[in-house]
Amino acid sequence: MTIKIPSSFAPIVPEESLDWLVPGLLKEKISALIKGLPKKFRKQLVPVSKTVDVIIDEIPSTQSALITALGEFIYHRFGIDIPASAWPDEMLPDHLKMRVSITDAKGKELFTSRDTTILRQHIPAPSEPHPSDEIESVRKKWEASSITRWNFPDLPESIPISGKNRAKWLLYPALEVKDPKNRSVNLRLFQHRDKAVKSHKQGVCLLFTRYFSKDLKFLKKAVALPKEMRKLSDYFGGPKRFENMLYERIINDLFSKNIRSKDAFYAHTESARPLILPAGQDILNQSIAILEAYHDTRTTLFELETANANNITMNQFFNSLREELKRLVPEEFIHLYDQDRRVHLDRYIKAIAIRAQRALVNFEKDQQKAKEVLFFTASLQRLLEQLTVKSSAEKRKSIEEYFWLIEEYKVSLFAQELKTAFPVSKKRLATKLKELQRMK
Repeated sequence: MTIKIPSSFAPIVPEESLDWLVPGLLKEKISALIKGLPKKFRKQLVPVSKTVDVIIDEIPSTQSALITALGEFIYHRFGIDIPASAWPDEMLPDHLKMRVSITDAKGKELFTSRDTTILRQHIPAPSEPHPSDEIESVRKKWEASSITRWNFPDLPESIPISGKNRAKWLLYPALEVKDPKNRSVNLRLFQHRDKAVKSHKQGVCLLFTRYFSKDLKFLKKAVALPKEMRKLSDYFGGPKRFENMLYERIINDLFSKNIRSKDAFYAHTESARPLILPAGQDILNQSIAILEAYHDTRTTLFELETANANNITMNQFFNSLREELKRLVPEEFIHLYDQDRRVHLDRYIKAIAIRAQRALVNFEKDQQKAKEVLFFTASLQRLLEQLTVKSSAEKRKSIEEYFWLIEEYKVSLFAQELKTAFPVSKKRLATKLKELQRMK
């Protein structure tokens, strides 16, 4: 089974959808997957033909990869927990793997593979047989330079171009920031959707910053650190860099949007204006709490080390906590973590200080608790190491959720008085881990 995809369409085709082949081959593929499982799983699913019939009849419609969907369905329907690594998808015969043929504008094959990651590879558009006349005509109609406000037509997500022999091509109109200092954008046509969307958000953001130039002058003042806090920002590049990160984060959150019409642009100016200064105050207050907690925890670790300079074991322990703190709150945490994550950071930081103090009193008890965490942190590391280009976005997102679940679990073990944001337990972590292991 071959699917022909014009190269300009390739980036928008979800890889997971190709896992499911076509209805006429799905039953054979699922049967082959089950028969290729290790014996300890396979013997629980006999007779295979009957199991496959149940799966075909009852498996819910989903956008997940086939392996992920099978693992979840079989776990909930039959009570059998099969990790994604146990499925023999790489060993399937070729006719049960979709053959992807990437074609040019005239339908000529450029690349082919049964590995669906070919869809995400950078495929340069060929110069010939490229519908160059058609593209040039569309460019003259759409492209523009030195734009400083929304005075151009509404932008479609894509523009189809028809070449000879019924060939089709897609171009993606988007704004482009060529020179941020010039404070203008260009409108151009991209041949790759992902690049177009990323560029367009940056361009829209710049137009918003021009529109709100007066408001943003007040925002810069609003995110200035109080004098007594400026020294604490040295851990994160100093006050000027830290304040710039706060400002850039707000700008990005409020204005980096895939807005494609004039009406939507000006509607957003109305809804965003009352949010600008409150957003600045919120992120500043949140960041001050994080800076204070970070400084206090660093100070606590330093004082405990100094007071126990001759205790090699405890000093190694305190140093490991300092490294854990740096991993939890890297220098650019403002850019890395969104609002929903940052709001919990000061609590996680304080938990490290409380753990250090209690460990000095009863190190053996601390290490017993640490063993409970170690299993999950080690499993997290393995999950990260096992990620490949074939790993789904769904799994990557779930791994991130698992990371934060572990942080909440640490609070429940080492600093119960800080309380957790939601119920967390060893059982819940184990359940999440099993779920991750079933994902492709």
